[in-house]
Amino acid sequence: MALLRSEAGAPAPVSGLYVPADTPDLASIVLGQLGHDIVAQGSCLVQRVPLDALRELATNSPGLALALWRRTAMDAQIHRAWLAAATLRTAPRIAHLICEIHARLEMVGLVRNGCFDFPLEQKDIAHMLGISKAHANREIQALRSQGFLNWYRHKIEIGEIDKLRDFCGFNLAYLSFYRHPLEVQRPNDRA
Repeated sequence: MALLRSEAGAPAPVSGLYVPADTPDLASIVLGQLGHDIVAQGSCLVQRVPLDALRELATNSPGLALALWRRTAMDAQIHRAWLAAATLRTAPRIAHLICEIHARLEMVGLVRNGCFDFPLEQKDIAHMLGISKAHANREIQALRSQGFLNWYRHKIEIGEIDKLRDFCGFNLAYLSFYRHPLEVQRPNDRA
């Protein structure tokens, strides 16, 4: 898992979160540079693709270009959802973030029986939401006491994901769990 921070050095606001299989900073294909730092939380494997090579691949493959564009649009949707979730009370905001991470990890096969690795600590959640560590701890304890989740040793277990989603008003739609018809249609499939 990696956090997106707006500047180097002192603890900067977190403006995004990447999970395994994400492609960070696709906007640099057009912009040519990062406008932020990416900080790994725990160990991770990174595959670097030179921008010129990625631009050439996208130019020669309209399907790849569309997939990259869809991923960039999904990043924008996630950012808008984070802004909208900022209006929620603290426990639902934390639940919303956990539901999002659960859904994104499930999409790449990293959720088993409602359980997934979560290398962030409560202090990281506090920093991401702009609240004190003590407040984050109280709200996470409230989520635990209501039976929504168990959080232990860098793992989160969600018993009933639908109940947690209802609690925080989480809707999967903004994560765009669909493939555009142009991406899945093969040339010989046309009628």
